[in-house]
Amino acid sequence: MTKSIIREIGPLALNFQDDKVLIFFGDNAPSELREYSIIHDVEVFNQNDFSAGAKLVIGKYVYEIEAVGGEAANNMSKLGHLVVYFTEVPDEILPGAVYAAPHIFPIVSNGEEVLITL
Repeated sequence: MTKSIIREIGPLALNFQDDKVLIFFGDNAPSELREYSIIHDVEVFNQNDFSAGAKLVIGKYVYEIEAVGGEAANNMSKLGHLVVYFTEVPDEILPGAVYAAPHIFPIVSNGEEVLITL
């Protein structure tokens, strides 16, 4: 299981609702990206969780991970960085991306858990 807690929601982080994208970063997010990011504390990390078929839980929302880019687990491990797309999986998957279904943009709040588990 991978577990994090949402600590801060950048003032522009939810501006990507129409594109159905959430950007997560650890507390060390670069200042120019912090305002666009969901800042979270990664409490538990398991690289094996980053695979198609795993569950992604954000607060009360439950998703199935459909595809994972080759750098997503590494980015999460080192930077707390994760980009989640609630869209159809494209032909070319971005290296740091996770694609989740259903394709519904979640409402997020400070203090909520984010879980990834097989």
